[in-house]
Amino acid sequence: MIYIVSSVKLNFKRLTTPLPQDHALYMDNGKFTAINIQDAIKDFLRTKKRNESTLKINEHMTIYHKNPPKLKESDVVWIYPYTVNNNGALPTIVNPMTCVKLSRPSIQTTKYGDCWLNHTFLSPKRREIVEAKREETRLNRRHIGDCPSPT
Repeated sequence: MIYIVSSVKLNFKRLTTPLPQDHALYMDNGKFTAINIQDAIKDFLRTKKRNESTLKINEHMTIYHKNPPKLKESDVVWIYPYTVNNNGALPTIVNPMTCVKLSRPSIQTTKYGDCWLNHTFLSPKRREIVEAKREETRLNRRHIGDCPSPT
């Protein structure tokens, strides 16, 4: 899967000049500019190194290989998943869908003594259940009198 990230909204068209090829059209200074996305992706896949995962086409567009970029809350970009057909030799079968923001859940690590509950979003009802179970196990760990519960 290829992800095309753009700072402007793109329109995808299949132009059939000599052969059918995928193009991305965008507004630049009041006129439409067309970029042959299929050729750019084909060249990117053909020449990319093993540890290389991005290619900047121009100031508006960047291609990401396999994984979408990690975005901040303040980033306003358009992300288009692009399914490559025959390593870019043929136009894509699936039309690229628009997606304003593609977010992957970020895994936050906890430090020693830091509770995992503080880093996870839980609904108030679920948080109440988890905290009740947490308090119950905490009380079961105390040895008060003849307590049969194991530690």
